Amino acid sequence: MHRKRLRRLNRLFRSIALSATIMVMVVAMVALLPVLLPYLALSEWWEMRSLARTRCSRCGNRIGAAEIRRAREAAFARAWAHVTPGAFRRRRRIVAGPWEVRCSTCGQAYSYDSQAPRPRRLVPVGSAAR
Repeated sequence: MHRKRLRRLNRLFRSIALSATIMVMVVAMVALLPVLLPYLALSEWWEMRSLARTRCSRCGNRIGAAEIRRAREAAFARAWAHVTPGAFRRRRRIVAGPWEVRCSTCGQAYSYDSQAPRPRRLVPVGSAAR
C-alpha cells in the first residue's frame, strides 16, 4: 500500500514538472518573439539586398532588386499553386523551389535555391558549379 502511494505521488510530481516546463517554454517564446521577428526581417532584407547587388557574369551589370523581387514572387506563386486545401490539415510545409533570376540587360539565367545551406548565391543556369 505504501508503494502505491509513492507511485501515485511520483506521477503527480512528473505531471506538475511537465506542466511547469511547458509554461516556462511558452513564456520564453512569448518573451523572445519581439527579438526574433526583427531579426528575421533584417536577415531577409540583408539577403535580398546582397542578391540585388550581385553582378551578372556575362555583362557585369547588377541584377537589381526588382528582378530579385519578381523571381521570389514567382517562386512562391509556383509553390502555392501546388498546395491543396487539405495540405494545412496535414501540416505540410510550403517550400518554394529554386528562383529563376534573369539579368535584365543580357538575359543570362541564374538559379537561386533559398533552401540551400549558406553561403547562398546566384548560380548561372547550366554551370557545373551547383
